[in-house]
Amino acid sequence: MATYELASAKGGKAGASAILTIATGGAGNPPSLPANLRGLRPFSLVSGIAPKITQQPANSSVNVGATVTFSVLATGTDPISYQWRKNGASISGRTTQTLTLSNVQMSDAGTYSVIVKNNAGQVTSANAALNINAAPQITTQPESIYEKPAATVRFSAAATGSPTPTYQWQFNGANLAGATSASLTLNSVQQAQEGTYVLVARNSSGQAVSEPAVLLLSRSGGTVTFANRDTASGIDAPVFDADGVTRLSGTSFLAQMYAGLSPDVLSPVGPAVPFRVGIASGYWLGEPQSTRFVTRVAAGAQAFVQTRVWESAKGKTFEEAAAAGSKLGGSETLVLTT
Repeated sequence: MATYELASAKGGKAGASAILTIATGGAGNPPSLPANLRGLRPFSLVSGIAPKITQQPANSSVNVGATVTFSVLATGTDPISYQWRKNGASISGRTTQTLTLSNVQMSDAGTYSVIVKNNAGQVTSANAALNINAAPQITTQPESIYEKPAATVRFSAAATGSPTPTYQWQFNGANLAGATSASLTLNSVQQAQEGTYVLVARNSSGQAVSEPAVLLLSRSGGTVTFANRDTASGIDAPVFDADGVTRLSGTSFLAQMYAGLSPDVLSPVGPAVPFRVGIASGYWLGEPQSTRFVTRVAAGAQAFVQTRVWESAKGKTFEEAAAAGSKLGGSETLVLTT
């Protein structure tokens, strides 16, 4: 028979310890347990203090391309290990006290947490949200429209971005009151509404401007094709800035046809239009219909025609821009049969 003594942490008199003695039953006999210990289930002794999080990871909101760091502070007996998670799933190789994400993209948005663990236990942090801000991008461009007067027309466009962008339609560079949705409907359109329409999408990260769309209405009278590039007729006459090298691009400049019965009396015909962008820079926007109706000239008669170009920021018309000191340009005056 053998005996085992377990010293209790609690004693009676000062300096004394309570002793529990368990005696074995000898060869072939089970140990004899005190009655109050019978039915005790197996258990293991654990040393150390389980982790406790003292500082949770914080929410973060950053722009695309930024670097973001999540961190956690915890107490407990070393060694302590960490495992970061995204949307509840472990992130491979991310096992330190901090989680750093570089050049974040929209796909990195989500909730992040960390499991903190040691030999005495484990604890999971609160979720920290990562919101990725992205400047708007136009995903659907508006299309130009050629219609009869008094018709109902509709421009539409779309944009992405985070936060969700707001919309503002502009006509010839000026905001249209109340036009703050992704589509713009104009009822019973008249000549005064001919011109260039764009959609501006904005959020806290920036803004994007759609490609310009032109509204052109049909009229009676002689017609002239308003284009500085036409493959069928061999016309290729891009417009350059003052340096003679840079092609005009986008809405910074406007082009408009002037025509009349005399080279000394030319009047604007149709709306002013912006220029194309990218590889088509230098050519003004002719869609949806490059035909212009010269109402002062009968069909089949001769008309004097010129194209004039100016900076849109200086004015809505050639004359207004000239008075404001705009850069100006003009083609030769041509004699055409309408």
